[in-house]
Amino acid sequence: MKILILPRFQGYSHGSLIATLHPNLELPTKTAFALISYPLGPRSFLTLFKGSHYDQKLEELVTSAKSRVFVAFGGRDEFTSFDRYKTWAEQLKNKAEPATTDTQSGSNNKEVIRVLSVPEASHFWLDESNDQLCAELSSWLGSL
Repeated sequence: MKILILPRFQGYSHGSLIATLHPNLELPTKTAFALISYPLGPRSFLTLFKGSHYDQKLEELVTSAKSRVFVAFGGRDEFTSFDRYKTWAEQLKNKAEPATTDTQSGSNNKEVIRVLSVPEASHFWLDESNDQLCAELSSWLGSL
């Protein structure tokens, strides 16, 4: 019997910055990262003006077939505008490793990045938006 161990790093707000600093593990182990309310707007201040270092680490994650990344943000985030989040998410998707077919098993690899954008959600995911976040995150984790 094979046992699949899938390490998961999850971060909310500032914690999502820290989660991106964890490297992928060696194959065949795939690593999953859940980044919730990534503080894109105040990132420079939170990282003591080292935002480019965090950009580089996040890019390493989304360009690697070894990782899976879930990004969730709200349209009413108090720290980052919805338009800025949407542009950023599209840039991440464009950089991401495309889904491919595993030639050995014939199965499709999952997408490297999944983005959840909820127009009515705040940075803090209160009310119904929290239920939507939990459902989507559970679904994504179940698909890994």
